[in-house]
Amino acid sequence: KRDGESLNDRYMKLMVKFEGRSIFIWECFIYLSVGYLIQIEEGLDGDLYRQILNDEFLNTLEFYELNAQDIIF
Repeated sequence: KRDGESLNDRYMKLMVKFEGRSIFIWECFIYLSVGYLIQIEEGLDGDLYRQILNDEFLNTLEFYELNAQDIIF
């Protein structure tokens, strides 16, 4: 657009962020840094939380060469 001209709808693109949805994520933080970040597609229940701890949390500890026995949870 040139100085003094108003915006022209012809050159604008309508955008809708997140399409009205919400995003649910899980991530752990440890004293060294942050851990793995995962997106949870559906709701979080006890079974899924335990699965996340067994997978993502333990993978984070392994990445930083930490032992689960050394972690206070």
